[in-house]
Amino acid sequence: MKVSGSIINAKYVLNVLYNDKKVYGSERYKDPMEGLIQVSCGKVDLRETSYQAVCREIREETGLHTASVYLISDKSFNCDLYTMDIGERTSQWMESNKNGLWIFYTWAKWEVLTNQAKLILSLITFKRDIKRVTCKKGKQSKHPIYKITIIECLTCEKIVEENQDHYYPPAREIDSTILTNKPWWDTTHSGP
Repeated sequence: MKVSGSIINAKYVLNVLYNDKKVYGSERYKDPMEGLIQVSCGKVDLRETSYQAVCREIREETGLHTASVYLISDKSFNCDLYTMDIGERTSQWMESNKNGLWIFYTWAKWEVLTNQAKLILSLITFKRDIKRVTCKKGKQSKHPIYKITIIECLTCEKIVEENQDHYYPPAREIDSTILTNKPWWDTTHSGP
């Protein structure tokens, strides 16, 4: 039986905490899964829905209060997966006896960990579903990236952006015939 997409009797929950640039993970210290990178996860308590469990586990493990979004059920582990965009918030290290510090992994590093099977199995199994939700196409960086070409200015020999107007002091041409030890007023008036 399902309630809003979730298996009503899911025994475990996982929650992928992420933002536009990174995803939270932590090294598991105890069996099962010792040494693997996990996300916030835990058991569903008696008379608790998987959604209640995921919210509780997040608070217990990271200190964050979240409103997670159901993603998919991993039937092989009787587990519901959730996701949550936490923006710029950071987590606290609440369960030092169970897992390592919460680390923000770049999406590129997360992909490498997935390919090397360094993540817990549910995260590897549903990597496409997780990526589809967390890495939406069309998300643009707040700061657009521009390609520029840097050259050496032939006039002033400074390194500048190509086609960029820049200030350089004009070369002073000195006429050696006007150099003299006389004051300027002596050279400008020839008469009495």
